[in-house]
Amino acid sequence: MLPIKFSREIIGFLLPLIIFFSLEGAAQSNTLAAAVYSRLDNSPIEYVAIGIKGSREGTFSNARGQFTITCQSGDSLIISAIGYKKKTCDCRKEKIYLDTSAVRLEEVIIRPSGKSIRRNLGYFNKKRAGAFTGFSAVLCFIENKNKERCLLSKANFLLSKVRWLDGPPETAFHQLLVRLLIYHVKPYTDEPGLLILTKNITENVEPVQRKVSFDISGLGLDFPLEGILIGIEFLGYTADGEFTPFSSKDKNKFLQYKAGMTKAEGRARGWLRDNYSDQWIPISRGIQPEHNPNFGLEVICEKQRSFRKRKEAEGIPSVPRRNKAQATSRY
Repeated sequence: MLPIKFSREIIGFLLPLIIFFSLEGAAQSNTLAAAVYSRLDNSPIEYVAIGIKGSREGTFSNARGQFTITCQSGDSLIISAIGYKKKTCDCRKEKIYLDTSAVRLEEVIIRPSGKSIRRNLGYFNKKRAGAFTGFSAVLCFIENKNKERCLLSKANFLLSKVRWLDGPPETAFHQLLVRLLIYHVKPYTDEPGLLILTKNITENVEPVQRKVSFDISGLGLDFPLEGILIGIEFLGYTADGEFTPFSSKDKNKFLQYKAGMTKAEGRARGWLRDNYSDQWIPISRGIQPEHNPNFGLEVICEKQRSFRKRKEAEGIPSVPRRNKAQATSRY
């Protein structure tokens, strides 16, 4: 009987270890190489954001829709792209198809009639006081203070070079790729609402470049009375002719440019995203609560006519003004 008892003790000891190592093996990380395509025409989708659900890990696809990501078995990927519906899938699919978004914003295009005036709004020309580091995307609220009828003309951004102290000093800065973001504002708040753009608009930033501008005059977008959120997203860099998307594992991420910031007049009115999802963090709750991004917006506004001229244009007779000599007391 002793050998049987001894065998049971061994089995009782080894069984938890077997289960533990089996689970560990099942949860081992693997590197997935995949690509994202449009279900409409089977074309690759460029610069797709891929995030691991429940974590801050993620990356972007390249211009051919290809990406690599390291994930655990059982992880789910969140796939999002401009102009397409967001999708969640397991970390095993090598071909991922997205459906085009059914949401199409009906913009009311307001063409300035007659004389127009160009205005520079926001914080682009304000004195730089540092940079927002460690974030993949930054938004800034631009207020329509005068509630004018305007068209969006140009979005301007001031960037700053940042090198982490623990980064290799011999690594050089490379050409950077950034993407333009424009969001509606949720009613009665500064929070990001719906994304206005339905296609990628990107710009390359050279290593010596500090300012980047997007000409958006041809899009016919009006400047909402409630204001608008503009921003940029850091997609990746080009070295030796090859584009490398930024990712949470990227060793060269510390070499990317950062969004410049300026001292806010009042509370900060911007948003930050430090992962590859759609979760935005208000700057006012961050480590730089009193700063706004060095972002600005050029708009073309309809020149306001005087009240007298507007009445004349509408055919309303105006009451003649009296000069001081004509003005007398009623008594």
